Amino acid sequence: MSISFKDGGNKDQTLYLCNSYSAMLLAAKGEHRKALDLANKNLKIAELNKYKGVLAPFDSLYVRAISQMAMAAPKEALQTFATLKSESLEYSQWPWHLVADGNFARDLAINNKLSEALTIIREERELIASLQLQNNLSFFPDSSELFIRYLIKDIERIETLVNRLPNTILVQQ
Repeated sequence: MSISFKDGGNKDQTLYLCNSYSAMLLAAKGEHRKALDLANKNLKIAELNKYKGVLAPFDSLYVRAISQMAMAAPKEALQTFATLKSESLEYSQWPWHLVADGNFARDLAINNKLSEALTIIREERELIASLQLQNNLSFFPDSSELFIRYLIKDIERIETLVNRLPNTILVQQ
């Protein structure tokens, strides 16, 4: 793919945005090694250009974390999720913050630390309730709770969550 910049546009920013979309797509397709490579390149571009706020590389951090998890590097993935959680909180990027936090809850649940996992879910709901904006962010803790409730076979709560969540792949499974 060739992009021309006759008007002197920001080549790094265009490459950065294209890399963001491509890395997310590769990760969604399960091509985690390629996704990780592209996400890491994108993180370098963001660092060199000091991208913050709306241009911060939250999507690339997410791709790095899920790719690390898929490639059997859970400690590194959790460190990346910690970075994503703290940096997204700094800029009030709630979806990325909740995605990272939800992964901590799921990891705790997988490691049979169910009360800690459910505490994270409760704290996420409290955060969402405290926001002074109309949002549909309850999807995030509901999805994480659905995963946890499935692990413990809490069928009644699963049914409640499934009935209020959108028809995603997680819900279908």
